[in-house]
Amino acid sequence: TSDIARQTFPVELDIDHPAFLAGLEKLRITFEAMDRVKEQDGLLSRLKHLGLKASAATAFLRLYFLPVKSNALPQDIRLNPAW
Repeated sequence: TSDIARQTFPVELDIDHPAFLAGLEKLRITFEAMDRVKEQDGLLSRLKHLGLKASAATAFLRLYFLPVKSNALPQDIRLNPAW
């Protein structure tokens, strides 16, 4: 996917950055916890769910603001198979 994206976009996600994988893992863990809390009833579970939503939003924002790799666009921009 990155090889194809390099042909048309001036930047690409730095998926090799250590914080990228850590952020995705944080989101996965948070959403699993949200699923467990959603099955419970009561005010405490609603507060936990709200806190987990805030945690997920924070993790997503950290991913969003990770540095990207710059990419020089080719003279002739068109999609070519990357294989």
